[in-house]
Amino acid sequence: MDIKELSQIYNKLSNEDLINIFEMSSDRIFVWNPHDKTCYDLDNDVPFCFNGPRIQINIEDIFIKPMVTKE
Repeated sequence: MDIKELSQIYNKLSNEDLINIFEMSSDRIFVWNPHDKTCYDLDNDVPFCFNGPRIQINIEDIFIKPMVTKE
């Protein structure tokens, strides 16, 4: 699928649709924190939720592992 086709689909989706898609792909997503160079898993129970008109990403309390050695 090219970017134009994806854009057309994206523009038709509600935030609830996006959350459903994100949840379907949650095993392929992690959060990178550049401040401490650490990756975080998504929360298993509620990886995504509404926060006002936006989508919030929830992470586990325990980090996975540093991706880069601190200097």
